[in-house]
Amino acid sequence: PLDYFIRAIEDTPPELALQRPGRDQEVMPLEEVVLEVDASDDYGLSEFTLNYSVVGSDEVEVDFLTEPNARSISGNELIYLEDLGVEPGDFVSYFLTLADNNTLAGPVEVISDIYFLQIIPTDQEFRRNPAGGGGGGGGGGQGGDSSALVSVQKDIIAATWKLRNRQSQVSPEEFSSDAEIIAESQREATSRARRSIDRLAERLNFSDDTYDAAVENLSLAIEQMNTAAGELEQEQVTSALQPEQLALQYILKAEASINRTNISMQQQGGGGGGGGAQQEREDLRELFEMEMGQLENRYETPNSPGGGGGQNQEEVDKLEELARRQEGLTRAQRNLARREDQMTEEQKRRELERLMRQQEQLSREVAQLAQQMSRRQQSSQPSSQSGSQSQSQSQSQSSSSGSSSGGQQQDSAIQRAAQQMQEAAESDSASIAAARSQKALENLRQQQEQLSQQGERSVNQLAQNLNQRGQQLLQQQRQLQEQIAETSREQGLGQTRQSIRNDESLQELIQAQQQQQRDLEEIEDMLRAIIARGSNEDQRLMSQAQEASRELRPIREEMSTSSRVLRNGMVNLAVDIEEEIEGQLEELASSLAALDPSNQGSGSDQIQQAAQDAESLREQIEALEQQALAFNEAGQQASGGNGAAPSLREMREQLQRSQQLAQSLQEQLQEQARSGGQQPGGQQSGGQQSGGQQQGGQPGQAGGRGGRQQIGGARGDGQERPGIGGSVTTDGGILPWGNARSIRQQLTQQDIEDFINQPELFRQLLQPILELEGALRAQAELDNINNKLYATFDEEVPEEYRELVEEYYRVLSESQGSGSSIQ
Repeated sequence: PLDYFIRAIEDTPPELALQRPGRDQEVMPLEEVVLEVDASDDYGLSEFTLNYSVVGSDEVEVDFLTEPNARSISGNELIYLEDLGVEPGDFVSYFLTLADNNTLAGPVEVISDIYFLQIIPTDQEFRRNPAGGGGGGGGGGQGGDSSALVSVQKDIIAATWKLRNRQSQVSPEEFSSDAEIIAESQREATSRARRSIDRLAERLNFSDDTYDAAVENLSLAIEQMNTAAGELEQEQVTSALQPEQLALQYILKAEASINRTNISMQQQGGGGGGGGAQQEREDLRELFEMEMGQLENRYETPNSPGGGGGQNQEEVDKLEELARRQEGLTRAQRNLARREDQMTEEQKRRELERLMRQQEQLSREVAQLAQQMSRRQQSSQPSSQSGSQSQSQSQSQSSSSGSSSGGQQQDSAIQRAAQQMQEAAESDSASIAAARSQKALENLRQQQEQLSQQGERSVNQLAQNLNQRGQQLLQQQRQLQEQIAETSREQGLGQTRQSIRNDESLQELIQAQQQQQRDLEEIEDMLRAIIARGSNEDQRLMSQAQEASRELRPIREEMSTSSRVLRNGMVNLAVDIEEEIEGQLEELASSLAALDPSNQGSGSDQIQQAAQDAESLREQIEALEQQALAFNEAGQQASGGNGAAPSLREMREQLQRSQQLAQSLQEQLQEQARSGGQQPGGQQSGGQQSGGQQQGGQPGQAGGRGGRQQIGGARGDGQERPGIGGSVTTDGGILPWGNARSIRQQLTQQDIEDFINQPELFRQLLQPILELEGALRAQAELDNINNKLYATFDEEVPEEYRELVEEYYRVLSESQGSGSSIQ
């Protein structure tokens, strides 16, 4: 007889494939969109539907199931957008639903991702096509015109949609966690949109109805975002979808308004003589695009796949140097404009001529760099090599020439900067020169950011750049805090809040504060890029980046609060808030420094340098104490004294240098504590610090209060041995950067007059400095011993020799301890 076998085949879920368009798509209002979908199931389908709708309208359902229990079906649908009555700024969302015919356990339902058809103006599509060919592959209809805010909001909708569809498949804890993550993303998008509106409102006077409409639509989007975030916090993911989609629609309408303005501007300026009004509108559009992130997230989607990284980095560094010099020159021009009434005509003339010479020199250097960049960009495009030399020269000389390729658009920013710097150099008014040089500075920064798009590619590069950006942000914060504190001290008692708000120096502080917020956003984008790009081998880096990203949120909120307070003229309150922000930025800078791969090595040299800095700080404070004593003995009450006694100004400058050194010392120790390498202790048992460590912390003491020798995990206190191999350490295991921070706070909270009037403050300050210096020197010496011992945690002693090794260390420790006691 024949044997027959019955094999049970598992019922698999139905499969779905969206063949066309297969992704989100930008379409025109009169376009006809074809959707092609394939579906199949091993036992047959019981449901196959397409659902699409314009947000705010009823949903349309299309049934593709031609016959019951069909195993394979191809569905086609032609959507007439004209019949839907859509306009630029609208979007059509669609998804598909499948179900098999399982009659035992019930049909298995599959719901696709949600897709979007974004409606764009017809002119925008035609405008984009001839400009295509500059960067090597446009990639179809998706393009790069959508802003980062649109992309983020789309991602939020897609994430909410997916979470709703798999709610029954995950645990309540996982569902709550995912909902909270989406809610936080929605809140961050809300903050981004709100900051964009605030900055635009502060910097621009909207005289154009289209820009008014854009800002109004953004405001409506924020309202819907807040509603969506509230629903997500309550874990109502289904009801969150409606406000999320409305928010996206309002954002798109805002962009459509800007696009209409751009098109009309191009049409009016097509004949070449649009005049100043056209340039002003163009600058306005560029500002809006910059605030909305329309130039794309340069850390996520770098444009050019080619090389040139080394030369690119040189150009970025050169731009940074030029921008820094221009910033200082702009500040000097503003100061001159403020002090003109207090200067003679001859003084004004000499100072203005000096600044004009500096501006002229900077202008030449920027023009030279623009020419160099233009030549490099031309040579990197093989298809246009013929005649590229003459083209690059003509482009570098003409800052107003329009261009369509990505590289030429980049060059236009630096060319505008060179032109504006030249105009500033030729101006005989300090205030006008300051205004033009400020625009030049902004263009230099824009150019620098665009170049960074090509240079900051790898995760390690981003981590290194984040370290630098964190330190820069912290330094800028300290300068800003000092300026706000100085403004607070200089305010008169009879000043009204209105007069304070109108003060020019306060407006500069507000601008500096806004720049801090923008820099913080840049850091946030870079952190997101690290998290997105990280691989399984970068788990440590990704984890640290996520932790640093979480630290950003309270800082962002504090900055926003301080900005509102400062705009209302409450400078005294802003001083306190900025101090809190500085502390938060210190921790953030340490977290960012820990990301830098170059900081993962041994900290011996850093500890040695910190010990030397602590010694220098002590010597500076002792010298300042002597100066204050001499000042008091001379009986001087104002700066500029007679004889050998120091002036008040000299002592104030000395105090500022000491404050900077204390800050540098704190940063070194804080970075070392966060880096995860050696972490020398700053405290010993009994609460004493380095005083005892210097005397009793030498190797060889087995139980003293100053410090102990801990080699190979052998412990004299009977505690569990952590392992063989190791290093000599002091007790505590924590860097004394907390002491350094309290020292810096004591220094910065006091003025030189406080030290002069209360000389005991010097003694109170010197004692912790002495203790810190002693702790660092003890640790530096122990690090040197470790290097000579060649002991490592990676070396495991074989089990058969473990007891002998422990006995050896025990005898060695006892013999060294007895020898020390005899001495």
